[in-house]
Amino acid sequence: MTGILTVPFHIGDFLKGTLHMDTLEKGAYLMLLLAHYQIGPEGLPNDDKKLSRICGVTMKVWIRIKPIILQKFTVSGEKLVHE
Repeated sequence: MTGILTVPFHIGDFLKGTLHMDTLEKGAYLMLLLAHYQIGPEGLPNDDKKLSRICGVTMKVWIRIKPIILQKFTVSGEKLVHE
């Protein structure tokens, strides 16, 4: 089928890397991973408003969870990149 996007998901790696996160943080992180995969290697915009919308959380919640989530990303110019 054309147009179906799949992503390799290593459950053990995800769980091992997110044990310190609460459920909300894990969900936000997963949404960013999926968006990053769809956008490609250029990465996500390093923009709080856009990132909070991708995660589906309010700006207030994003500011609270941002330090935990961004530990998983590297800032590259105006973009966030994940391995």
